[in-house]
Amino acid sequence: MGMRRAPNEAAGGAVAAARASIDLDLVPVPLVELDINGIVTAWNSAASSLLGWRPDQAIGRRSVDILGREMLGPNVAAGRQRTRLNHIDGTHRHADLVMTGDHRWDATAGRSIVAILQDAAPGNGNAKSVCPTVEPWAAVAQQIQSIGGDVLCVGVGIVGVEAINKGYSRSTGDEVLAEILRRLLTFAGKDGHASRIGGNQFVLTVPGVETSLDLAHVVRQLAAPVTCTLGSVRVGIACGIASGASRSALVLLDRASHATEQALASGLGSVKVSNGDNRGSSLANPRLDSCLIDAVAQSSIAAVYQPVIDMATGDIIQLEALARWQSAEFGDVDPAVFIEAAEQTGLIHDLGDNVLGRALDVVREEHLSGRWLGRRMSINLSARQIEHPDVVERITTALALRQLSPTVLQIEVTEGCLLSNVRMATAHMAALKRMGVVIAIDDFGSGAANLSHLRDLPATLVKIDRRFVNGILTSSTDREIVRSIVFLAGHLGMTVVAVGVETPAQHHELRRLGCRFAQGFLYARPRESNLLRVVDMPVVPTPFGDATRLERLHATRLLDSPADERFDAIAREAAEVCGSAVALISLIDGERQWFKSTVGTSQIEVPLAQSPCLQTIRSARFTEIPDTAADPDYAGCRNADGTLSIRSVASAPLRTKDGYVLGTLCVADPLPRELTPGQRQHLARLAANASLLLDLAIAEHDLAALRVELDHARDTSANLERRTASLLDRAIDGLVVLDSEGRITLANSQAMTLLGAPTGGTPSLFDMVDQIHRPQLASLLDEGSRSSSRGDIRVGSGGERQVNISAQPCTGTTDVMLTVRQVQHV
Repeated sequence: MGMRRAPNEAAGGAVAAARASIDLDLVPVPLVELDINGIVTAWNSAASSLLGWRPDQAIGRRSVDILGREMLGPNVAAGRQRTRLNHIDGTHRHADLVMTGDHRWDATAGRSIVAILQDAAPGNGNAKSVCPTVEPWAAVAQQIQSIGGDVLCVGVGIVGVEAINKGYSRSTGDEVLAEILRRLLTFAGKDGHASRIGGNQFVLTVPGVETSLDLAHVVRQLAAPVTCTLGSVRVGIACGIASGASRSALVLLDRASHATEQALASGLGSVKVSNGDNRGSSLANPRLDSCLIDAVAQSSIAAVYQPVIDMATGDIIQLEALARWQSAEFGDVDPAVFIEAAEQTGLIHDLGDNVLGRALDVVREEHLSGRWLGRRMSINLSARQIEHPDVVERITTALALRQLSPTVLQIEVTEGCLLSNVRMATAHMAALKRMGVVIAIDDFGSGAANLSHLRDLPATLVKIDRRFVNGILTSSTDREIVRSIVFLAGHLGMTVVAVGVETPAQHHELRRLGCRFAQGFLYARPRESNLLRVVDMPVVPTPFGDATRLERLHATRLLDSPADERFDAIAREAAEVCGSAVALISLIDGERQWFKSTVGTSQIEVPLAQSPCLQTIRSARFTEIPDTAADPDYAGCRNADGTLSIRSVASAPLRTKDGYVLGTLCVADPLPRELTPGQRQHLARLAANASLLLDLAIAEHDLAALRVELDHARDTSANLERRTASLLDRAIDGLVVLDSEGRITLANSQAMTLLGAPTGGTPSLFDMVDQIHRPQLASLLDEGSRSSSRGDIRVGSGGERQVNISAQPCTGTTDVMLTVRQVQHV
């Protein structure tokens, strides 16, 4: 053990030297420096001697291309880590890595320095001391395909290796893994294979679906004690099985891995079988699987794109890529059906690569044309995809091939399927986020443990499940859930997108609840072309029965109130400027249009359905009808063909500063006519003046309510002070509170008696102390303002009384609290 400590000490010194900007070539330990993206930025001569790469061959390239993919595997962390590194001649070198910091490549970490300790290479050729290498799935798939025909694929999950690493040593854990692989190889025979495909997962492949392999015996043998250097240890075993054609090797591996996860969840010793014919699918036809395999192989799965818009402006902020399949045999296949089939057949990874590539091609094309303008492309990943060991590498490669920044990409993970392997998925999402990819939780609210996902997952965006959006107008529960999600996510610094918006009323309600971004058929359906055209925002009707709007309306205190000369002056000016026979300033509640000021008519109110300003109220914008006889909305309106004989109307909304349309300013005439542009502008300005009067009335109401609350608070405070004084007077000791200047701000009667303080005013304690003793008092109070102190002080004009004072700070303030006791006459 003593010999193994020296390399760690050397590595620590090497790291410190590198960080102190010492020439790396002066350090005898192989050192590699990596930037935030894993690119090699420095490579010393010792690293060249070990691995053969010259600095000019290594610097500027990705570390995984030089050192191998194991170097950045899911188990790599700060501290010492056993791994295998590539040599320039194609061979490998076993080594320990020591990494600086916590290996979080983000803006704060900046870069990492890796020390390579080559003494970890096996020296005696004993296979038991060599940790089995994690083989890429592609290499294992080639082994399976080389078997030919049908194969049986057995996934083996190991439980307990991490505990052995911590309780014994990592080398002991390596010996256990090596022994597990050795035992698997005895079952593989001359025609089979055994490989390590994950940190604690192996796979055994043997020819034929029907085999004499006794799986119960396999589990018992693998779980038998392993004799290691430090003693005998045990691990737990669970197996998952898949069988099929060797040409579908990746599919078999995926099925076996998934079955192994299910077996581990069922308990140690469990064996789960993944059968492609009995997977509980809701597929309409078993031939769908075969057609889907061909469609994925031929890249015939299409991608369509639906925009996410800013509801305040109509701007497109991102596109979501959605897979669509039109099969020659089945027609348009429901995405839920063929994605389920892809999940269960293991094709989901290839399908995901297909959609990702198409979407990034669109981004590159739009970027080169100058139309992308900082938007993002959103891609959906299933739980199986985000948990896959190669997911980060797949996404990184797709972006690099198109020379795109990771910041153009958003990954959405459905909350309902989060997640069978939360730890692995979280690590992958964190790695993507560090690259600059935005992580989103889709269908938020539909799954379990929603709040823990907001806390634990590295997501910066949530998409509200469409079921809550659908019920936002009819269900108070759904509305409150949406309100809560918007509030909580906003306080966590997360963006919220509402999904499935289909009506203008839903749009308005979401805006009212504080949601800014939305997606749905109301704005645009998924489409293949003309992706970034301007979205026409819906005309949103004024919600006449909206509780908050009605509350603001009644806050004006103007409904059924006496005439107000200010409104009359605005109405008269409107009639004069526009040359109209009638001018009206009105307020609209849930059932009527009530006229606050009128010129040319004596009407007080009309039912809302007969309102001459109904279109303005609905659209919340300036409206002009040159001839009501030609407008179908005025058919049967008594104000158009009866009471007022109105033939032309122009009205502007009265909108308060908090965005609510409470009424209109309207001019009307018995003859068809149009206003001039100058008259329209003047009418809009007058409407703005009337809106200010509404805001003023609301502010007066709010101020009156605030005065009531303030009076209540004062009464409460006074009652509290009286109760506090009463309680203090019951205390045996004298209690005093001093401010930072030494003035008494609170004292009970016992304290005033002990100190001999005068009544009235705000006396200072220093005025009650003999001048000779004031420095002693100042020192005692200064110490008491920080912690606590105690001392005897003489008080009275001649120092005739001696009291004992204990001082301590008042929490959260600069005040000091004193306890006064033990009066002694001198």
